[in-house]
Amino acid sequence: MWEKSLVNFLIVSIILMLFAGVSYGLYRQIAALRANQLIGKRARQQRLLNPDWALYAQHLQRAVPADLIALYTEFALLMSELDTTHLAASTITEFLPIDSDAVEEQKMFQPEALDFDCLAFATAGELELFLKPGAHGIDCVYAFQDGALSVFCADIAQLADALQARDR
Repeated sequence: MWEKSLVNFLIVSIILMLFAGVSYGLYRQIAALRANQLIGKRARQQRLLNPDWALYAQHLQRAVPADLIALYTEFALLMSELDTTHLAASTITEFLPIDSDAVEEQKMFQPEALDFDCLAFATAGELELFLKPGAHGIDCVYAFQDGALSVFCADIAQLADALQARDR
């Protein structure tokens, strides 16, 4: 009789050890995943907080608009998930890094129909927002939608005003 109890105890002990091992393994995997996500989030934050304005000016073939630089200096705005409907029911969802990595990333998604390279600085839902390069370019914010270039807003100043109005 005690042999049956001992066998049952051993079976339960083995099952508990297996469960503990699996649980610990899952815990370690989840902890590692969270750590990697945090590292990735911090790296993205650093990229957002340190835009390469010289690279962007070279891309634009003109000076970077002061209003765009001002937007990137506002830490809370850069780090927030933006949700505004001030511009023709468009929703600006996030700012994008401006650096050499962004140039490389953008090359993969460059619309073939555009006759110039675009370097997006923000997104509005599925749309990427960018300035059109050119020495005589205006600071109109464009988006590429349904195979055509469209104006998202008249200029960066209007975009900045709408975003700041959101915070009031």
